[in-house]
Amino acid sequence: MKYNLKSQSGFTLVEVLVATVVLSLGLLGLAGMQTASMRYNQDAYLRSQAVAVANDIIDRMRTNQNGVIAGNYDAVDSRNDIPGDQGCAGTPCTAEQITSQDIREWTDHFRDVYALGAAYVPTLPAGAFGTVTNNTGTYTVVITWNEMGAMNSAESDSTTQTFTITMVL
Repeated sequence: MKYNLKSQSGFTLVEVLVATVVLSLGLLGLAGMQTASMRYNQDAYLRSQAVAVANDIIDRMRTNQNGVIAGNYDAVDSRNDIPGDQGCAGTPCTAEQITSQDIREWTDHFRDVYALGAAYVPTLPAGAFGTVTNNTGTYTVVITWNEMGAMNSAESDSTTQTFTITMVL
């Protein structure tokens, strides 16, 4: 039996190698896109949480107009001392007590309220904080947090993000 080498058909080893390299590059690109997608999804999630937290204090202020008029919301910072529970559940409270309760509940978004450690995940990452300031009737709510790098790898990869909303009450 003689074989005619000129009429041989099929893949050569070089063709298989090239196909493997092309497939490998495609899979690496796909993995990179998946990683970037996860990072951007987390960034969008944190931004939406910041919007919700800012709207929470705004809604509380709209509900407690007497506290706003009294200036109780003029300088709120979630990093400051947190007011105690005002016990407003069963009895009527003053505008100042409602403000204290509002601030207490709003700051819960930024801390581990039940001291559960790793079992509790606050609304925003550790180190996040919020402020409310008043400038002649124009209130500014600022939420600040750190977004970590692609894989939450190193502290040096974090970037500070802020969400600011201004309103007139």
